[in-house]
Amino acid sequence: MDTLSGDQKLVSSRLLKYDSQGNVEKEWIEQGPAALGKAQGVRYIAVGEAERLHAQPGILFLDARKRGEYEHAHIPGAVHLGRSTFEAAYPALETRLKAADTLVVYCVSRQCEDSSIVATRLSQLGYASVLLFEGGWAELWKRHR
Repeated sequence: MDTLSGDQKLVSSRLLKYDSQGNVEKEWIEQGPAALGKAQGVRYIAVGEAERLHAQPGILFLDARKRGEYEHAHIPGAVHLGRSTFEAAYPALETRLKAADTLVVYCVSRQCEDSSIVATRLSQLGYASVLLFEGGWAELWKRHR
């Protein structure tokens, strides 16, 4: 989870690196602003950072919720890459994913494991900058309803 200063600048970020079985291999805290496109492992972000990143080029949002939830409503521009359909859907999305500088994965809420599982799998596949929007769709919807 990120720690933000009063002026909403990133102060520290918790990063995770996973082994080939999906277990946390290493966990550490980095101080200062994140270097998008350069971080190794999965970094957690809060709603404010997700909103700021949404408008930036090279950032691709991935919706890890169930297909029906995605079709009902999703973050504009987000691509569906669900936990249960990951292996089947990944080959068709691979070129688009590799073209992105940073991938932001989200699901329903903090209690949902799907985004964490998808983010872990992407990290295992070698994607260098994977961000996990921990609050997910529920937090964003609550903020903008």
